[in-house]
Amino acid sequence: MQGGRQRGTGTVKVSYRNVHRSVHTGLRTFQCPYCPLTFKWSSHYQYHLRQHTGECPYPCDSCPKAFKNSSSLRRHKNVHLGLKPYVCTVCTKAFTQSTNLRQHMRIHTGERPYICGECGRSFTHSSNLALQLHSGLRPHICPICSKSFSQTSNLKQVSTDSSAMADGRILMILCTVAP
Repeated sequence: MQGGRQRGTGTVKVSYRNVHRSVHTGLRTFQCPYCPLTFKWSSHYQYHLRQHTGECPYPCDSCPKAFKNSSSLRRHKNVHLGLKPYVCTVCTKAFTQSTNLRQHMRIHTGERPYICGECGRSFTHSSNLALQLHSGLRPHICPICSKSFSQTSNLKQVSTDSSAMADGRILMILCTVAP
């Protein structure tokens, strides 16, 4: 017996057959209790639930980090092993993850796939698009030159490089007070 059922009775086969049938029917039997998303596969559903609960049942044995799925843990272990299997064919820079190589390649190709729907400005990373603000607020003020910025990252750029990003171009700022 296995799991309260006798082996070889076909009960498990029927269950897998029903799950497989959902691939063809489009039936999504797993409904998230936190949001409207539904899933065909239990494993995808379980992983999604962890997005809401914050559960990370896969701990790294080399550091305090923990992960929501085993593949993320496996990828993370490359950091401790020093493995960087993804190598740029243009400049030979190596990465631990294929996504980092893909983003890096945009430096060489000039690809900027993330476009602001409001102003048309394009970005190499989705996170930079998410930072794009059109509220007009500029709460971050440079203590050296008093120039104001919408993002702290642009203020830090001024503080360290004496330059600021404006309309995608680097403008030099001459501060009256030395840093």
